[in-house]
Amino acid sequence: MTAVPAGDGVVYAVTAHRGVSVTAGGCAEAAIFPFGAFALVALFAVLFVLRLRRNARIRRGIPDALAYWRQGWFCHRRDGTFFPRGALMAAATFRGQVWRAGGYAGLSRGR
Repeated sequence: MTAVPAGDGVVYAVTAHRGVSVTAGGCAEAAIFPFGAFALVALFAVLFVLRLRRNARIRRGIPDALAYWRQGWFCHRRDGTFFPRGALMAAATFRGQVWRAGGYAGLSRGR
């Protein structure tokens, strides 16, 4: 019985063959690594550009959203927002209107 190294362990063979390699690994992992590293860098680059575009969109909408926000007066007692014309709007509805005024309606909170 002959012990032949194979990967992380040893394979025991009944007969020994000369010139035959039964070890695992080698060039396959070395060829995959550069592709995986490139894919990881490309993924981070895409996510970075998407974050930059989202932040630029938010910055562009700040003046309009802030102008709409300043028109309202929040009432804790009624949990709503009053506007100069006297209408009461629920806080969630007011938040949606501010997002629409700033152009944030297509943005999700988690992204």
